[in-house]
Amino acid sequence: MRRTSSFPLSFRLSMGLALALLGPACTGAACGAGTQLVDGTCVAVGAGDTDASEDTDRPSDGGDPPIILSFDAEEADLTAGGSVTFVAVVEDPQGAEDVALGALVTAGGETFGTFEPDGESRWTIEVSWEALQELGPIDFAEEDQRAFVAHFVDRSANIDEETASLRLHCGGIAACSGVCTDILNDAENCGTCGNVCDTCTTGQCLAYECVAGATTCDEACANVGLACGGDACSGGTTTGYMIGDGDDTCDAFTVYRLVDECDTPFIEGYELFGKCCCAS
Repeated sequence: MRRTSSFPLSFRLSMGLALALLGPACTGAACGAGTQLVDGTCVAVGAGDTDASEDTDRPSDGGDPPIILSFDAEEADLTAGGSVTFVAVVEDPQGAEDVALGALVTAGGETFGTFEPDGESRWTIEVSWEALQELGPIDFAEEDQRAFVAHFVDRSANIDEETASLRLHCGGIAACSGVCTDILNDAENCGTCGNVCDTCTTGQCLAYECVAGATTCDEACANVGLACGGDACSGGTTTGYMIGDGDDTCDAFTVYRLVDECDTPFIEGYELFGKCCCAS
């Protein structure tokens, strides 16, 4: 949605910033309307010790603002390693030279960068995946929609703004800190970014748990608030095993039996400890 105001709201862009950015480009060249050459730099008439009466072409405060006729990305999607170009078409009632600055800002208020002129009324800026990651981690489970705002200000500090969106994706998988990641099988990002596991299968963390007083691995895992994960911990055909060493640990084995299924009963006649593959 467009907002027009003589004082920028979300962007807080001052004429001082606009002139600071414009100054180097003007050095050694003829200055545009509303500016004059001071110490090799184009500055607004009225800034510092200059005399505003010397430039009668400068638009008065409250003059007509720039108008963003269109603003969008040339490509609506962005994935890791890629980039897109945002294009804004801008007209100013006082003429093209009255446009002091165009900036691209994220929905969170971070300034991404400034537009470059690409013709009389066309302005462009390139947005890369890596540059967005530098502004803040790109994390999502499937995809993300990012909103960007184009802000254009004239030499009287009038501003116009428009919003466009960009889809970030990794071809159907997640992104963790800007890296496309299979969170269903990544032990460093299991089920969600940053969730570290011994083993990750279908987005679940799996690890062996040693539980006393159980009769099956289903029961052993349930006793510690988990679910039996089958043979996923070892990658073989064994869910876990029971031991009977009498020292309340799974560190030393005197007797053990392999268990084929989560609901296979442990052998009777021992002080049993089930060491079972459990999933969180």
